[in-house]
Amino acid sequence: MDAASREIRSDATYVAFADADITSVTEDKLSRAPFAKRVAELIEGIPAGADSTVIGIIGPWGGGKTSILNLIRAELEQNNSMGVAQFTPWAVSDSASLMVEFFATLLNSHASLGKAKQKQKLTSLAQKLSPALGGFGAPGKAAAGLVEEFLDAGNWQKQFKELDDLISESGARILITVDDVDRLHGDEILTLIKTIRMLGRFHNVHYVLAYDHAALVDALKPSLGGNERRAAEYLEKIVQYPLDIPPAQEGQLRTMLDEGLESLFSDDPAAILSDGRGRFQLLYNTELKRFLTTARAVKRFVAQANHYFDLVSGHVDVSDFLILTFVRLQFPAIYSRLPQWRDDLTRHEEGIPREIADRNELTWEHRLTESGVNSVEERQSLLRVLKELFPAALGGFGSSAQARRVSNDKYFDRYFVFGLPEGDISDLQVREDFLAAALGNWDEQLFQGTFTSSSLSVRSLAVEKAEPLVAELDAESVPTLTRFVIWLMQQEHEASPEYMFGVLLADLLLKHPGFEDQNDWEQLFRQLPNIRTLRTALDRVYSLSRVFNETGGDDLPEPPAWRALRGAITSIGVSHLISLAAEGRRAWRDFMETYAVVNSHGDIDEARKLTTKALSQNQLELVSLAAFFVYPDMSRTGHEYRLLDLDVKRLLTLVEEKFVMEAALPPCPEAAAVEDRSKVSWDDRMNLAIYGLHRWRTENEA
Repeated sequence: MDAASREIRSDATYVAFADADITSVTEDKLSRAPFAKRVAELIEGIPAGADSTVIGIIGPWGGGKTSILNLIRAELEQNNSMGVAQFTPWAVSDSASLMVEFFATLLNSHASLGKAKQKQKLTSLAQKLSPALGGFGAPGKAAAGLVEEFLDAGNWQKQFKELDDLISESGARILITVDDVDRLHGDEILTLIKTIRMLGRFHNVHYVLAYDHAALVDALKPSLGGNERRAAEYLEKIVQYPLDIPPAQEGQLRTMLDEGLESLFSDDPAAILSDGRGRFQLLYNTELKRFLTTARAVKRFVAQANHYFDLVSGHVDVSDFLILTFVRLQFPAIYSRLPQWRDDLTRHEEGIPREIADRNELTWEHRLTESGVNSVEERQSLLRVLKELFPAALGGFGSSAQARRVSNDKYFDRYFVFGLPEGDISDLQVREDFLAAALGNWDEQLFQGTFTSSSLSVRSLAVEKAEPLVAELDAESVPTLTRFVIWLMQQEHEASPEYMFGVLLADLLLKHPGFEDQNDWEQLFRQLPNIRTLRTALDRVYSLSRVFNETGGDDLPEPPAWRALRGAITSIGVSHLISLAAEGRRAWRDFMETYAVVNSHGDIDEARKLTTKALSQNQLELVSLAAFFVYPDMSRTGHEYRLLDLDVKRLLTLVEEKFVMEAALPPCPEAAAVEDRSKVSWDDRMNLAIYGLHRWRTENEA
């Protein structure tokens, strides 16, 4: 990656969007604090001396359950109404360790339980509970120092009663919060629930369990005969107060998303010019928000986008990058297959018939099904997302060939290597070099990474990437950059400058303010090897005017000083025609291409005057010129060519009729001498030219 691209966002403010849980009300952006406060009030309202109460905080993964528990603990600790301990069941390795860890948590939940007497009773009770819960294995870390104390057999009921009395006498009210219950395996969940049930007779010890209801039921099913209803009923017997977390509001998630992605759009000028934010927001509103329904999902998306965008900033379309990030996170199997479908996705056949588009959609739907997207709703949604990314391939709207779009085959690979692929060059470097050229310093060393690279493919790519930049130029810089392009065309010896620079030069000419003096244009164009090099550029200027008119608009106004430009084309073109005419047959193709430029883009009336003047001054001969307008019959098949009659009409576009009528000619050949048209030598063309000139004179003398 080049230095410019590495420094793209080096000064950008880093914003962390890790999946961190909130711990205080000041961090609450989803208005969860009132819910947490109400749960805390419910807990505080449990009468002193009451049996254990189990409250369930229910929500999907990423729905904010841990944050809710943190807010509940903060509220209770602020009120100093009870001792709160956090139990993390998934931190241990087996059911026995889970039970030991649970007792260690209970032991440390309140200062009064740390006294020797209570500690002794609690550890003895744990030892008695062990057989009922599956036996001890290797103890958890928190209980490592307690295992030796789990020896006293005693009477279980008696010890339980004594410990319960001790807790009641101490006045301690205890809340144990258990997060991520649904991370446990089925047997571990059963152990946890059995423990809670057995301790349910402890007075003043209460529990808050956080879990995803559907995931927990699925985890319990194998241990309960695979019966989903039985698993749900079993859970209902344990949890007295199942409380569903209010879902995150759409506006809150949208704010979180916008804040997280702000720098991606604001730091990219191209995203502003192309309204990349608008395209992304439209697709978010119609498709993406169905999947980004939790704070965790939004944070994960934002974190991924910010991390990877630093690698491709300035090299890709921001909206396409974000949409592909969504596909990568939500449909990883599809994302991994997109490079395999590259050729199909990057084709540019826009405006295809509806019936073909429908067949294409069925083909892509079949591909998605084969790749594991089995939900009809998700498959249809993903198809609409892919249509936004690859409109031509999937029958969507918009152009597939726009710069930096993933549907453009020249940019596709950037999205999957997260940088510039080998052989690619930075759009930012091209922009920097192109705009620097407007200053007029054209040392080849300055543009070695782009326009004057030793690699033809790099030079060609740089020119192509410079083409859309013309639209951003102010009129003052266009003349200098036009001269720059002409200078580059002079340097190009591997490729045809006419085709390599045609589009770029044409767009500059269309925006050129013009030279008032025709000599300025001539001085510029005479730097080129020949006027033919301008043909592609001038054809594009002409075709843009035609297309604009045929679509119902007005003709594009003739660019400023276009008459002077046409005068320069005419003057240079005629001088080249005169030189080429002297070379005879070997210059025929170059002559005809030069004539096409003068006839289409010059002033043909002025060209006729200049050519006639040259003939009258004996700078060339009429017959030598006319021979160029004796063409071979290109419509014939096979390798046999036949010469056609002299195209006098074309000749008269370059020579005045009066001169053709009066100029001295060689004697007219006999008709039989030119009857065999299969002879195509230059002398045969000359003979046909003489014959055609005489015949035209005869037909027009009257």
